[in-house]
Amino acid sequence: MKQYVLILVTLLTVALRAETVVVEDFNYALGSDLTDSLWFTQWGEASGITVTNGLTFSGREGSEVGGAAMIDVKSSTSQAHLAFEPVSSGDIYAAFLFEPAANWKDGYFFSFRDSLMNDYSTFNFNGRIFIGEEYNLGLTFADNQKKVMSSYTLDADSVYLLVLRYQIVPGANNDSVSLYAFSSMNAVPESMEEAIPVVAPLADGAKPDIEPARVMLRGFDADGLLLVDGIRVATTWTEAIAKSELPEPPVEDALDEVITPASKTVKLLDNGHVLIRRGAQLYDILGHTSR
Repeated sequence: MKQYVLILVTLLTVALRAETVVVEDFNYALGSDLTDSLWFTQWGEASGITVTNGLTFSGREGSEVGGAAMIDVKSSTSQAHLAFEPVSSGDIYAAFLFEPAANWKDGYFFSFRDSLMNDYSTFNFNGRIFIGEEYNLGLTFADNQKKVMSSYTLDADSVYLLVLRYQIVPGANNDSVSLYAFSSMNAVPESMEEAIPVVAPLADGAKPDIEPARVMLRGFDADGLLLVDGIRVATTWTEAIAKSELPEPPVEDALDEVITPASKTVKLLDNGHVLIRRGAQLYDILGHTSR
């Protein structure tokens, strides 16, 4: 009898662990390229996406663990990929912390992708998350021309939890993607059925379905500064959002300069560099350095 109980417990443990596909807290050296660690590019070169100080989101598992990815590169070929075992059925979620510290150009910065690496012209990026000039979020299944921009507008100096859902539907060319955004863990529902997407499910019969096998971070504007942290890829909503007990609200450092979606006010130096302060960290987004 004890053997059967042990086997059952073991199987349940394996099944629960299988719900979480990837956990990425960017616990790497500050200033290092993501390609110095587990990430890679399709072309075998450095991504230009580097590690900076981590983000804080009270009540989210992994908050304040490790660093964060800093996307401030112009070329859209600056793509960093993180691979995982392909998911072939059901739903898959990618949840992550996001701070849009500075943005003046529409572009997508995050996506799922399949495992195809046969040539440089294969780009099966499905579930592309956009950030607009007015700091609103957008999404497309796989065609940039068909992106749907939401009315959900972000504050440049705030951290959000974004959740990308990829729904695998039996058949061909009928999968769908949805995007969710939350400003606090208190606003995150316990189940996906209770959550309201900022961009409703999108499908595209002209684009192939994929078996998601990696997430991709993409640069598109050297004058922008996007921060991504705490990526959780999972096959359940609960595992992806990774709720923990809510601690007492932390006391945050005051910002010397605040960037708002309306004014986009920044601190401009005589040498033409633009600085952003996040707590004790000062970012030079044109010189790509921190002080």
